[in-house]
Amino acid sequence: MPARLALLAITLALTAANPSRADLITTAAGVPGAATVIDFSQFSGPFVRTNGPLDLGAGVTFTSTSPNLAVVGDGAGTNQQYGFSNGQGVTWDAGRVGFVGLNFGSGDLLFRFDTPVRVAGGLVNWDTHFGPVVLSALAADGSVLESYDLRAVAPITRPGGLNYGEFRGIARADADIAALRLSNGYAVLDDLTFSAAPVAVPEPATFILMATGVGGVVLIRRRRAC
Repeated sequence: MPARLALLAITLALTAANPSRADLITTAAGVPGAATVIDFSQFSGPFVRTNGPLDLGAGVTFTSTSPNLAVVGDGAGTNQQYGFSNGQGVTWDAGRVGFVGLNFGSGDLLFRFDTPVRVAGGLVNWDTHFGPVVLSALAADGSVLESYDLRAVAPITRPGGLNYGEFRGIARADADIAALRLSNGYAVLDDLTFSAAPVAVPEPATFILMATGVGGVVLIRRRRAC
């Protein structure tokens, strides 16, 4: 019986340490393995307004549901720039080489992966006056695996500055992210980053949790025996 209780404790500890739900990551360093990065440099130049689909290479297709069309490019050669109000008037221009953005605050940016991945994200920024900015991981059937309102749970810590953004992504234990969606805001994304590599092995804290669980069960068992 003690052995069975110890095994149960280990199982519960592993479940707590490795939930099936996704995790929001806020640094590109959180993307495991040899990540693929799409920098949109193939679209450098004047902005193109489109709903796609656009083949980004590396097995990724871009589409948008923005009724005003999304923008792809960097404005180079046309004296354009992607400016939005987020408290400090941040602007993205040709210095980012290429990027994609929502036009006039509605719709979404959708990146579909030919082969599902475990982690996906990108360098982002957004206008704070256009409601929630939602980052979602989608399954192959289009259902939402996990979503986060970035404006609420992971705001940009330094919103101002030319070409400034911060990494936001979603990581899952299984390679089941068939698409990454950024929606409901006047948002912009560059350096789409993704990987199918396994997530990191449990850290020392996980093993401490496991040991604590086992120790607790054994202690309870001993008390009952007294």
